[in-house]
Amino acid sequence: MHVLKLVYLCHGWMLGNTGDRLINEPVEAWRYGPVIPSVYRRFKAFRGEPITIPETDLSGIFSEYQSKLIRKVLEAYKGYSAIHLSAITHRPGTPWSKVYRDGSGAGAIIPDPMIQEYYQRRIKVNS
Repeated sequence: MHVLKLVYLCHGWMLGNTGDRLINEPVEAWRYGPVIPSVYRRFKAFRGEPITIPETDLSGIFSEYQSKLIRKVLEAYKGYSAIHLSAITHRPGTPWSKVYRDGSGAGAIIPDPMIQEYYQRRIKVNS
C-alpha cells in the first residue's frame, strides 16, 4: 500500500505542477484508495512485508524535472506510514473520494484532469 500511495502522490503532484502525466496508466478508485493496477499487481504478494525484489534503476526514463519532483515528494512523505498516506488520499474532496462515493464508484477511473485540479489547488494553498 505504501508504494501505491507514493506513486499516486508523485503522479498527482506532477499533474498539479506541470499538467503532465508521470505514469502512462489510469488511476482507479478502489476501496482502500487510488490504485495503479500494474503497481498493485507487481507488489501485492509482499502484503505488509518488506519488498525483496532487486531494485531496478529506471531514473533514465524520467526527465531531470520529473526526477527532482519525485525526490521532493518522497522526501516530503517519507515519514508517513502506509495507513497515514491512505488517510491523506481518502480525505473529503480528494479525487478518490469524489469518484469512489462510498463504494458506488469502486473500480472507476479517477480522471487525470480531476487529479490535476486537486493538486493545483493544493499548490495554491501551500504557496
